[in-house]
Amino acid sequence: MSETKLFNLIGIGMFSGIAMMTFLHLERFDKQLEAMIFFGIMAIIYFVMVFIRKRAIGLFVPIMTVLAVLAISFIFLQGILFGGHH
Repeated sequence: MSETKLFNLIGIGMFSGIAMMTFLHLERFDKQLEAMIFFGIMAIIYFVMVFIRKRAIGLFVPIMTVLAVLAISFIFLQGILFGGHH
């Protein structure tokens, strides 16, 4: 089994599990929709990154760097951008 197939299987398992947990644990439809949109965007980013990993390593590393910086930045900016606790 190639690495790409393995990463695709991991992604399918991970995101389908997240989708199932979202439907089981969130009761209101608006919260489910919000979570599913977020996880859908994350799944698209994941599979695009798996696709370009072998084909364009020169593009993969800068994109991963930007995503890592954004992820760490949003930890600290969450309160400012989204207004405290939900």
